[in-house]
Amino acid sequence: MHRPSFPVAAVLALMALIALVTFSSPAEAVRGRLEASFGKDGFVYESFNHEFDPGYLTDSSFGIAIERNPITGKLMMVASVTDSDLAKPIQIGLARYHPDGTLDESFGSGNVAGLRLLDWQDPRTLSVDNALFQPDGKLLFTAFVYEGGGLNPVDRVVCRVAVAGNLDPGFGTDGCTLLQPLIDGPHYFTNQLALDASGRIYFGGRRSDGYPAVLRLDADGDIDIDFGLNGLFYAWPQGATGALLDDIAIRPDGRILLFGSGFYNDRTRWFVMEATSDGDVNASFGPNDGIHVITYGDPDPGSGQVGAMSLLDDGRVALFGRGRMGGNDVVGAIMLSADGKTIDPTWGTALLGSIPMGPGPHILKAMQLPDGGFAVSGYTSDNGEGDPLMIVVDALGMLDLRFNRDGIQPGTMIIPVDATSGMDTGKDYAVDMAWSEGRLILAGQAEHDGLGGVAMLVSVEMHDGLFKDGLED
Repeated sequence: MHRPSFPVAAVLALMALIALVTFSSPAEAVRGRLEASFGKDGFVYESFNHEFDPGYLTDSSFGIAIERNPITGKLMMVASVTDSDLAKPIQIGLARYHPDGTLDESFGSGNVAGLRLLDWQDPRTLSVDNALFQPDGKLLFTAFVYEGGGLNPVDRVVCRVAVAGNLDPGFGTDGCTLLQPLIDGPHYFTNQLALDASGRIYFGGRRSDGYPAVLRLDADGDIDIDFGLNGLFYAWPQGATGALLDDIAIRPDGRILLFGSGFYNDRTRWFVMEATSDGDVNASFGPNDGIHVITYGDPDPGSGQVGAMSLLDDGRVALFGRGRMGGNDVVGAIMLSADGKTIDPTWGTALLGSIPMGPGPHILKAMQLPDGGFAVSGYTSDNGEGDPLMIVVDALGMLDLRFNRDGIQPGTMIIPVDATSGMDTGKDYAVDMAWSEGRLILAGQAEHDGLGGVAMLVSVEMHDGLFKDGLED
């Protein structure tokens, strides 16, 4: 066969051009790089100043949740906004963004286009702590209820926000449902929120008796008293003196997975429990009648180990959480079988391996990526100082070396945040994460000039930049 010939110089020039475009282009996507075109250098900060009234400045704001609207693709940040001068010193702020991090000026009815402060018709104060979009584009959020300047909540509530940004009058009472069965739970443990295929709502929280429970509501916001015991399923790890609920997930058939930490005399252990769709223990799950207690790391009778899980399509459960090994805080990555009975010894860290992430890693969110791997986010915590963290593993649970490939430990990243003009003391946090158009968006708070903190979004690129990685549009 005749092959056309090219001058050697032309071939070399073409090869050089390919190398230049492939490896040197400033537009090259790098998996784990902050997206420069999102906000300013990958960061968006929102104080909610002037939204209550022109010229009015808030004390602080904290991005509690970031959710992608399943219909429009726009991003909604749900924030806790504080101002001691207001009758309700804690407000719920909504900020809607285009995927590039610019405010959606078609949203909101106050003083700043793109922002909204919700007005609950109850004289008490709401402090938001979780949020989730329904498939129809309406937004659910959970909150603690405070009264009379007290430091501990007197109730909990779940509310629904209509597409326009107002509380949905068709949900509960004036848009909210008080969750009286969980009224006494302390405020410093995050509530969990999930939906099943029928639109029913699952709310997980910790009660004052030291044990968590899951409450089910119907799609209209009414407590489903036919679920469990008067609407509640109690997560009670046998032999534990107390427990925390870190995450919940709903299987396609309605079974409920619960992941948390149980406190035992010698250490804190992870536990995974499964309930039936009716709210009873699924005794066929796990090696011990509905539960699998996992001993990860050295004996450590300290506080909760803080983790998150991701439910796979084949029914397996990827678990990520904190432990201690050799006196150091580490992160574990464990794959549990669909029936909850066995741990895959070849996946991730299993029981004996670890991912070092510095002091006090808090793992708050885990999700499966389109390429089959997993992303994990949270923050480090050392004597009150923190920084957002990310871990990306491949489908086998191994650190994805394409992510932050030039970093100290590829596959992981501590995100440097500096929103101050002076010395930053490291009080920066990420508490939620969402997938949006080939990148991950983290929400949290950054230390900021003149404020107790400012709500923050961070955009992290997830394309490989060199090879097809399953994340192409």
